[in-house]
Amino acid sequence: MLHHTQKSTGVIARRQASVLLAKDPVELENAYNDWAKTYDLLHMDTKQQLDGVDLSKGMLEQSRKRRLYRNLIKADFTRSNCIPNSYDAVHASAVFAPGQAPPSTFDEFWLLIKTNGHAVFTIRCGYYDSDEGRQHKEHLESMIKENKWKLISKTKQDYLPKDDVFAYVFVLKKILS
Repeated sequence: MLHHTQKSTGVIARRQASVLLAKDPVELENAYNDWAKTYDLLHMDTKQQLDGVDLSKGMLEQSRKRRLYRNLIKADFTRSNCIPNSYDAVHASAVFAPGQAPPSTFDEFWLLIKTNGHAVFTIRCGYYDSDEGRQHKEHLESMIKENKWKLISKTKQDYLPKDDVFAYVFVLKKILS
């Protein structure tokens, strides 16, 4: 079964659908654990000094094999257990979607980043601009109004071209600490 936004078919579409259609955190983790088996095909062969956070033990194990990360942390984005004000930047892709990272994740990002650090993340346009994504949009906009974040850019880009899905790419700068 595919998610209603998907037009393409195949292995990647089915994996994405299993994540988008997950009904609870356990089902979501299981979908990511299954996806982890082929996830390394999407990674570059470069060494980076990054910390990785994921809900899925399977995704973390796959990442460990690739030796891309300094630390790998199993967490659900409501609380990463990372040290506050310790990161220059946070990057997230495919995190903000129905049933996945809650709006409070923006608070967690803000907590982890040093003052003047940056957050870069994607949110599907169809989700962000819908009633379903309203809470994420309102929470993020309130943090910008409260001068916790400065919006550096918000651009619309192809995300899943075969499905005619676009995403906003946000670049934010942490203002207050």
